[in-house]
Amino acid sequence: MVEIGSSSFDLDYWRKRDPELVPLPLDRILSGIRCGSFSPPTRFGTTYREEILQAPNIFLYTYANVVNLETKSIPSQP
Repeated sequence: MVEIGSSSFDLDYWRKRDPELVPLPLDRILSGIRCGSFSPPTRFGTTYREEILQAPNIFLYTYANVVNLETKSIPSQP
């Protein structure tokens, strides 16, 4: 939706890009790996205009500033 591209950054992803890649010998319990990515500025009104206008579950407000979003909590699946 935000034109970020691939979000798969696991070892297999990087090995496909560089088959000679050797992972660092890190203890998985003591270390963590985080990846981030930036998206280009997506113009939702241009890119998804017709979808937004036709969707029965989307309320479109123009020239309005968002100051708070409330969401419903979804219970996690076991």
